[in-house]
Amino acid sequence: MTSDFARVISTLTRPDMIDVADEQVRGLKSRIPQLTHQARQISPEFSADFTQVLANLARQYTEKSILLKSNARKV
Repeated sequence: MTSDFARVISTLTRPDMIDVADEQVRGLKSRIPQLTHQARQISPEFSADFTQVLANLARQYTEKSILLKSNARKV
């Protein structure tokens, strides 16, 4: 069980996996203005919350990515 867990963690924290996830987050960040515009058409109140949620998710992921990359280098 422990070796399976270690293998999963090792795979998820490989630098190439982190790079793929980083690329996806950059794609999301670049689409935030478009997604916000679409949300604003649905509901102005919703769009502000939606934009904040997307920005927070992108920020949190970026912080975790930096930590994962740092830890992956130590292993």
